[in-house]
Amino acid sequence: MQIEDGALHVINTHELPHPHVTSCLWSPEGTHLIMGCRDGVIVTCTVLMEDIVKIPFHTDMITLKWLSSDTIISAGHDSRLGVWNFQNGQLFRQVGFRTMSPISSLCVVHEGFIVGTWFRELTVFSYCSGTLREVDCFNCNITQYDLIIGCSAHDDDLMVASWYGSVMRYKLKAI
Repeated sequence: MQIEDGALHVINTHELPHPHVTSCLWSPEGTHLIMGCRDGVIVTCTVLMEDIVKIPFHTDMITLKWLSSDTIISAGHDSRLGVWNFQNGQLFRQVGFRTMSPISSLCVVHEGFIVGTWFRELTVFSYCSGTLREVDCFNCNITQYDLIIGCSAHDDDLMVASWYGSVMRYKLKAI
């Protein structure tokens, strides 16, 4: 896809390296795409769809975020997190978590914290000195019929959005 002059143009979608992409990142240099796929595979390739590398790790849908300029975190519906070196594609940390809930979205927070969301739960992880561990898990104050669709952090605030339009604000120091 390409956005040009305010119009969206689809180009060469038949050449996508993997079906059912659920998450996509640019490399810091803008030369590569990193895609998380519905079947648990992480795909990296150049923006010209060359040099395709497929890394099976998760067993189901994946979401991806950058932790630093050369480190990616992946999370999936298989209740696992993986920390990856983007330069060599090596997994150097992984963790399953006690809630055994899938993760549908990730938010990287300053000072080494990561928030994963699923349904009505927030799970907080810390990532310090190469150690990844679960810190806390709690339910958001939304109705039983609602679900979290995403989260975002800025300074000391965590914003959590739900399917039915609720937006909750949490102070990160309180978490």
